[in-house]
Amino acid sequence: MTGQIVIHAEAVDAQGNVDVADADVTLTIDTTPQDLITAITVPEDLNGDGILNADELGTDGSFNAQVALGPDALDGTV
Repeated sequence: MTGQIVIHAEAVDAQGNVDVADADVTLTIDTTPQDLITAITVPEDLNGDGILNADELGTDGSFNAQVALGPDALDGTV
């Protein structure tokens, strides 16, 4: 669902008294997927085969990954 949604709120107590909110609240719903990550690369994969061998791993078995952020990646979204 994409578009605007309006929320109208009313509260009714046990005696049937109705209290209506001062104003409706309008929200915009956007279900378009965010473009957060454009690429993930592993610089240590020297031959580009997608597999890290013993020569490509660090001495402690570690490796680095680089993540390229897309245009929709804002503080708090990634």
